Amino acid sequence: MASSSLATQISPAVSQFQNLNIVRGADNLSDDVLNTPAGPFLRSKIHAVPQGARVAHIDNLIHIISSNGTTIDTATFSKNTVGRPNIGAPSRRSAQFSEGYVVSPYWHNTDSSPVAFFSTTWSVPRIPETVDGQILYLFNSMEPDTFESVIQPVLQFGTTPAGGGNYWAIASWFVIGSDVYYTPLTQVLPGRSLTGVITLEKTMKDLDTNATSFSYNSVFEGFPISSLSMSSDLELKWLQESLEIHGPTGPTELPRGKTTMSSINIMNQDGLRPTVTWAPCNATGVTDNTDGFGCSIVVNSGHNGKIDIIYPLQ
Repeated sequence: MASSSLATQISPAVSQFQNLNIVRGADNLSDDVLNTPAGPFLRSKIHAVPQGARVAHIDNLIHIISSNGTTIDTATFSKNTVGRPNIGAPSRRSAQFSEGYVVSPYWHNTDSSPVAFFSTTWSVPRIPETVDGQILYLFNSMEPDTFESVIQPVLQFGTTPAGGGNYWAIASWFVIGSDVYYTPLTQVLPGRSLTGVITLEKTMKDLDTNATSFSYNSVFEGFPISSLSMSSDLELKWLQESLEIHGPTGPTELPRGKTTMSSINIMNQDGLRPTVTWAPCNATGVTDNTDGFGCSIVVNSGHNGKIDIIYPLQ
């Protein structure tokens, strides 16, 4: 059992999303901006994925493909570049806390074999004492070295682009470039145990170009409606356990105590468990910040690892 020490470096993955005053894909000034688990995006760039459908990034296009092979929707891929700086994240009122990824310990896979399995178990927190339009996200996730995409099984509180309300709900999300994809929501009750799983389903090599494509799936165990499969040419190497917030004006708009991200298990495609050392990190790059959030690496491992995400009120 080991507790975390102070981190002096901000996760590169977190730094891509923590500046929520800039919106990616902002090419329409009249378009609404909504807070997703990867930060603010334009409403027109956020897409619902029907149950059984998958997302495929092929060349410069992103397709939603139904279970029978029919293409439902196609978007043009644009690199993970920011949009116009005069379009900011939606703001309801002056908030006490910094917004975005406030706690996000991470690990970077440098092995030659890609991560093929990443699971985390945690319990649904109680409903916050004060409910006033806040959005809370808890998830494990994977990203590539370019940080232009992320796949994540997400527990949310509040009303998000996927729907919701004053209750907890789950869905899987995938972000690629300036576009966001999500599965149908399922409401879950406080105290319920959840296991978010990200799996590398297959890799394929193009014999002509020698390029490799990767197919991943995100799902909550026992909730097949949350299953989201995607394919792209990006290997996902950055693994995170995160709390993301939007809009809380005080600590009573958050759960109390802590959320324990437990049974963290990681396996590479070669069947071996990598050596995992979690870096404790939040938006300030330290274990505890002035907002009162904290992170404790209880079991620093990729085999039944355990990380506590600590809220301001105990």
